[in-house]
Amino acid sequence: MACVAAGMVLITVVFIKRTPGDVAAMQQRYDFSLVQTYYTRNYLSSGNPGYLQHAPLAIPYPNAQRLQLFLDTPSIRELLPPSLTAGAPGASPRRGSFVTLSASIQHMVQERFARFGITTDHIFFAYLPSETPVVTPTSQPIGACALDAVNPAPVDQAVHAKSGDSIQFDGWLINPATPVSPIFVMQLTGKDRYGLEIRAKGSRRDVVRAMHSSPSDTVGFTTLAVLAGVKPGKYAVLLTTPGVDAREICSLPIQLIVDQ
Repeated sequence: MACVAAGMVLITVVFIKRTPGDVAAMQQRYDFSLVQTYYTRNYLSSGNPGYLQHAPLAIPYPNAQRLQLFLDTPSIRELLPPSLTAGAPGASPRRGSFVTLSASIQHMVQERFARFGITTDHIFFAYLPSETPVVTPTSQPIGACALDAVNPAPVDQAVHAKSGDSIQFDGWLINPATPVSPIFVMQLTGKDRYGLEIRAKGSRRDVVRAMHSSPSDTVGFTTLAVLAGVKPGKYAVLLTTPGVDAREICSLPIQLIVDQ
């Protein structure tokens, strides 16, 4: 009995330690799938191969040329779910097919995930109208942050992208508000302003050791977003708390330059 009890305690401890990271990984994979769906659907409806010319994580197959070949094959296109092929020429998925069943199962799983807080449907930077409270870089941010990689690659001070491109940010932040809410906002600030809601990915023990910060305040983040609708220009990149009383957590040490 003692061995059984010890085993149950061990399993419980492992479950508690792993669950936050596993949930964050599922949420991240879901976010990536939204971006992949966006580009694939746009290619199928327009035939423009530019929608497939993105980083491997932004498309459902790591080689854009082979992905295009697959999507252009009638026998494969016939098997694609209706959510992808609506409006695409030559697509007529069979009702009651395995694909339709899979799509229904996926919808059910997403509803289940939502009960556990996995509800990140935002992959686009949303335009912030002028009446939205302005958050600008200050000399007294409430936290700290840094980037490990962009797209993913070593971080340069100037990051170039085109309107409509996907962009991936990997980094960490120290936010005193994190124990209250794991959600924060990445804000692009230039002539116009755009915001993207992000959920913390998990703990960063390496940052805690280096910065001597509180583990409950220190989190990592990975976000893959689409710059659709973001006007060409130069943008500072801020992390802020959410809501109408948003405050600057920190300013990332990059300038995002969106080209036409």
